[in-house]
Amino acid sequence: MPAGCDFTCNNEDCEYFDTSFTMIAPWPMGKIDDVINSSRVGEFPDLKGKMIQLKKSGRDFACITFPNTDNVKVQCYRITLWSVEGHCLWQYDVPLNGESVSSAIKKANLPDKCPTTGSELINYKESIKRGIDCPKCGKQLKQNRWFSKG
Repeated sequence: MPAGCDFTCNNEDCEYFDTSFTMIAPWPMGKIDDVINSSRVGEFPDLKGKMIQLKKSGRDFACITFPNTDNVKVQCYRITLWSVEGHCLWQYDVPLNGESVSSAIKKANLPDKCPTTGSELINYKESIKRGIDCPKCGKQLKQNRWFSKG
């Protein structure tokens, strides 16, 4: 089941107070044309337009919107990693090639160090387990976890 977590700063004295970012667990992706033509994306003309622009820029895959009522075939997964010292998210698309998600992720040989800072990269599970500190004030961010119906 696709999942995510909104990380929000609750420190009223922080410049980033009440702002947040979302980190997702491994998220299913399909061919971008299939996602663009899905009924869920059709309900949101602005989203559809942005996805068309992504396709024009060379994207082959897009995250599947849920619920996946059109049964868009899963081709790969979006993997999001948090840079502990870089305070940023890195995203990687991992093709399935007929294998399980966990096998494909292991085979993808994703980095464990931030490409910019060389600091540790942690995945979704580790991020919610350890928590993430606010990049501005350093206090731990509040977590709001959510799930999507597949």
